[in-house]
Amino acid sequence: LRHRSGVGILSTESRKAVTMVRFGKAVLLSVAVGAIALGSAQAADAPKMQEKMHDMKAGAMGHSDIAPKIDQQNQIWLAAYGRGDAAALANLYTDNATVLPAGADMVSGHDAIQAFWAATIKNGLKILSLKTVSIDHNGSNAREIGRVVAEVPGADGKPATKLDGKYVVNWKEVKGVWKLDTDIWNMNK
Repeated sequence: LRHRSGVGILSTESRKAVTMVRFGKAVLLSVAVGAIALGSAQAADAPKMQEKMHDMKAGAMGHSDIAPKIDQQNQIWLAAYGRGDAAALANLYTDNATVLPAGADMVSGHDAIQAFWAATIKNGLKILSLKTVSIDHNGSNAREIGRVVAEVPGADGKPATKLDGKYVVNWKEVKGVWKLDTDIWNMNK
């Protein structure tokens, strides 16, 4: 994700710590708001949600030619993240890509995305899996909707916390290679 740059009174490490605390608070707030909204809307909207999921799956099947290419890029992304290779991660994004992390400011451009992922990896967040739910493809653009499973290290020696979430990636084909152009996600709880 992109890193906000500028002159500040906090050191780089302090700014990173503040960002991670804000991220954690945003995740907790998102979980609380989502749980309230889901609880009130789930019963009333269940048939509509099932129909929408069916339509999204049908859309993914209609564009099965692109699905293996997106899956391959996701596997490369997961491997780079697992190695802690922020430079390789940044290279999977377009030059002008934007990352929109939950609870944090947006990050744009190669260098900022590399800095964001380096800080995220350093803080111990683990991405355990990415699973595509649907893909909508039009020419050199594709939209992927998926699910993510992550793990946040526990504070003060406590066990890690597993997080389930969802994401949307707008992909762009650049010189025959599919690259992430917009990357946004949030956690379920």
